[in-house]
Amino acid sequence: MSSAQFFATADDLRVLFQDVEATQQLTYTRTGHLRGATAESYQNGGGLPNLGRASSDQAISCDTYLVTPRAATVVVRQIDATTGRVLTVDQLVNPDSVTISVGGLFSPTVLIAGSVGTAHDTAISRALFASWRRPIRRLWTKRNAYVGPEALGILQAGGRLTWSIAAPHEFDLA
Repeated sequence: MSSAQFFATADDLRVLFQDVEATQQLTYTRTGHLRGATAESYQNGGGLPNLGRASSDQAISCDTYLVTPRAATVVVRQIDATTGRVLTVDQLVNPDSVTISVGGLFSPTVLIAGSVGTAHDTAISRALFASWRRPIRRLWTKRNAYVGPEALGILQAGGRLTWSIAAPHEFDLA
């Protein structure tokens, strides 16, 4: 299992997506329980809905996408729950993938963390993860997490870079 945590604004993410997508065609499929009959998929990261805006006040609950080579078929898993059948998208049955949670601005001065990672050790998942890790390391500043240039400006201006609004400030990125 490999992962990289980061803080990034929409502009920071667009630069990252352009770099990663310059050498490969990817599909981004929203993870979690399906909201309709089919999974929500996007052909480029810059087109993800609400890019740069945190969908939750904590990183673990922010929107997450399964990232696969465009030619791959995303498998939807069926879960038999007490309330009936639930369809979900996750890495469990899609080993040749990574996930990205983009985090983003919760308010103008508070940025929620994002991450990219994989739970699998297939050749494709390792290559996909490496294709994200390389530009993150090259384009962003390393602290306890990677920080995009615009996110670094927020931090330097006194903003808060955190994994959770509820966490004490001493756990924020400094």
